[in-house]
Order: sequence, then structure tokens, then C-alpha cells
Amino acid sequence: MGAGKYRHRIKIQQLSIAQDDIGNNIEAWTDFAEVWASAKSLSGREYWAAAQTQSEKSVIFEIRYRDGVHSVDMRVVYGTRVLDILSAIDPDERKKVLVLTCKEPDPA
Repeated sequence: MGAGKYRHRIKIQQLSIAQDDIGNNIEAWTDFAEVWASAKSLSGREYWAAAQTQSEKSVIFEIRYRDGVHSVDMRVVYGTRVLDILSAIDPDERKKVLVLTCKEPDPA
């Protein structure tokens, strides 16, 4: 596993929920880790929805293994892009690498 393979800097963020002074829940994204990763575009497609062209992009990131990374309430910030983590898999169960399959969320 050469260091040159991991040339993209990404942030992994976790959703945290706090309460304000009057008890309302406030959602905020906090940095969980900043790591080096390899990035590979998995797919890209455009489609028509609501009379507009929409795009869907998926990226696979490979990082060195890190405990605590999962697909529930976590996301990846990659440059200016924000991607939801769909899965976080240790492919050979040896705790050497972690493969994150991510997708840009649908625009609201």
C-alpha cells in the first residue's frame, strides 16, 4: 500500500444533534477525521426530473482503516463536493483499508 495511492485529502464528518436554550434540536456537521484517500468515480448519469436535468454522481474512496467510520449519519467532504456515505466496508476484514461508497445527495 504505497503512499502515492492516497493523494486526495477528504474530511469525514458526523451529524451531531444538540439542543438550543429552548429545547429545539439543532443539527450540525462536525469533523470526525481528515484523511488521505484514493478517489475513483463509480458512475455518473443525468436524467430528467421535474422538467430539469438532474445529475447523480457516485465516488468510491479508499482510506487506511479507521475505527468508527460508518454509513449512518456520516458524510465525506471532497473539495467543494459533499457526498453521503452509502457504505463503509473493510473488504478483506484485516483492518488495513476501508472502502467508502459515496453519492452526492439529490438537490432539493
